[in-house]
Amino acid sequence: MSAEKISEELRRFNVLANQLLMANLHLHYFTRLDEAQPDYYSSLSKSEYFWNYTKRAHFQSALLQVAKTFDKDRAAIQLYRFLSEIPPDNLTDCEKTLLQLDKSFCEENSLDPLVEKLRHWRDNVSAHYNYRMITPKGREIVANGKCPSIVELQQLIDKGFEILERWAVVHKATPGFEKLPKEKDDYLFVLEAIQTKEQDI
Repeated sequence: MSAEKISEELRRFNVLANQLLMANLHLHYFTRLDEAQPDYYSSLSKSEYFWNYTKRAHFQSALLQVAKTFDKDRAAIQLYRFLSEIPPDNLTDCEKTLLQLDKSFCEENSLDPLVEKLRHWRDNVSAHYNYRMITPKGREIVANGKCPSIVELQQLIDKGFEILERWAVVHKATPGFEKLPKEKDDYLFVLEAIQTKEQDI
């Protein structure tokens, strides 16, 4: 395989790893801001609208990045295409079985309930708001928990990282890549600054 081909595959691998890192970070911020509310209630309640929409933006961004990773579009950089480009010739029988299981998990017609739920929400609400969603039946779908939960998004993120870790060596990538930046808790500086300012008033 040429160096140019390896470099191209590595770049695609890095795109997927970065998408999952961004999803993980946005979900981390959403969760931590939610958990911080009791300790910073006085400060946050003075701009409740802003903080509610900040959390919402982090959740939606996390969902978007996960949806891109598990995209069905064959022209996109997504997990199934990444797995389909792994040459099976040098794989052991056990590795071939694992590869097929991973491909089945994220293929276009995946039967995994988490992947199906993510794609349904992406196709009907996140990427564009489907016209039928404003009908009574559509509103019922939205109200009945069809949006992936925080726990479900984290499970999909972890599964994506697991798949990339498993096949990193095939794409000449280093296993153990960053899943959250070391600055992941810098939101505390903002919250503490607000609280200090409030106490000085």
